Amino acid sequence: MVRRIICVGLGGQGVLTVGKLLMEAAVDKNLQCTWTCKYGNEMRGGYSECNVIISDEKIASPYADHPDIVFLMKNDGPVVEASVERYEAAMPKDGVMYINKNALDQDVKRREDVRVVEIPATDIATEQGRGGNANLVLLGKLASESGLFTYDEFEASMCKYFESHGKGKFNEGNKKMLAAGKNA
Repeated sequence: MVRRIICVGLGGQGVLTVGKLLMEAAVDKNLQCTWTCKYGNEMRGGYSECNVIISDEKIASPYADHPDIVFLMKNDGPVVEASVERYEAAMPKDGVMYINKNALDQDVKRREDVRVVEIPATDIATEQGRGGNANLVLLGKLASESGLFTYDEFEASMCKYFESHGKGKFNEGNKKMLAAGKNA
C-alpha cells in the first residue's frame, strides 16, 4: 500500500500542519512516511504545499508526482480553479480530491474517474467560532474516509501531536472541528 498525498493552500491555512498530522498518524501505525514542503517567502498568504507519502514498504521518492489524494484549502479566486485542474490532471484513476468548497468561486470541469469531496470547511469552522480551523474540518473528512487509519487512531495521533507542541489545551476544540468535518 502506498498513498501519495498533496496538501495545498495559502500560508496560514494550516496545510503544512495537515501534512504533519497525517505523518504523525502514519508513524503511530508503524508505517513508512515522508513529508516535504514548499512555500513562498511570505509568512501568511503565499502559496504553500506539502507532499506526504505513506506506505507499508520503503518509499523510493518523497514527491507525490501523481497524488492519490489532494487536500485543497486555497481560497484566492481563479488560482484555485487552476490548482484543481493542475492536480486533478496528475491524479491516477480513482484518486480523491478533498476541497474546501468555500475556496471555489465557480464550478470547475472535472474528470469523471476522480472522486471530488467538497465541504464548506471555512463556513463550518466559522459557525463554531473557530474560523482558523477550517483545515481540521476538511481533514476530518479525509481522515474518516481515507482508510489509512481509523478515525479514532487519527484523532489520538492529532491530540498527541498538538500536546507535544505545547498546544494540548486546544485539543477538545480541535476534536470538535475534526468531528464536524467527519459528519459534513
